[in-house]
Amino acid sequence: MRSYLTPLVLIIAAIAFGCADPAANKPKATVGNAQPESNSAKSGATETLAILSYEQGFKYYNLGTGSTIAVLMVIVSAVLVAAYFSLLRREAT
Repeated sequence: MRSYLTPLVLIIAAIAFGCADPAANKPKATVGNAQPESNSAKSGATETLAILSYEQGFKYYNLGTGSTIAVLMVIVSAVLVAAYFSLLRREAT
């Protein structure tokens, strides 16, 4: 019996950790003649939760928000690992 779990775990992890919208939380300040960022990579559309956690904690001094994001990432990872090991154990028997 072939395991289809590995692609499923990768897809769930990509959705869980890669789909944050940190652009909504960032201030859009301009300096001098600079225009607001319009490129999606510069506006934070490709930012991961790990980067968001770091920036919230250390760049914006929102330590509670940064640590909450990090703890939620650990919890989601632990749940995914537990499910993966459970299915591996079930498949081995």
